Amino acid sequence: MQECFLRGLRYFDSWHGEDLRAWMAAIMRNIHRDRIGLPNMTDENLEYIADPAPDPEQVAMSDDHAQRLRTLLAHLPEALREVLVLREYGNLSYEQIAQALAIPQGTVMSRLARARERLRAGWLATHGAGP
Repeated sequence: MQECFLRGLRYFDSWHGEDLRAWMAAIMRNIHRDRIGLPNMTDENLEYIADPAPDPEQVAMSDDHAQRLRTLLAHLPEALREVLVLREYGNLSYEQIAQALAIPQGTVMSRLARARERLRAGWLATHGAGP
């Protein structure tokens, strides 16, 4: 960021009143490209760069895995599911979960361990080793 602002100040006379955020983003992009040594991209060189987007098969597999995980989560007992969701999706600490659910922190830890084990066992039982 510092380098971006320094270049922006150094070359401020080249800014012609267009969108400042876009101009600064272009500077940041150029700094990044300079650091990693990317050549100046033209349409001719772009055809040699692999598309980073997932292919349709990867998208389908990812969607399938997400649906499988949602199904396994839905089948967990509520007490286990709520602790797991608060920890993994809500990113709450054990202490915060204990306070939110009005249960001891040790109970949070044991429920979380049981929930993770049931998810793991359910995944392996129905879908093999997978991801």
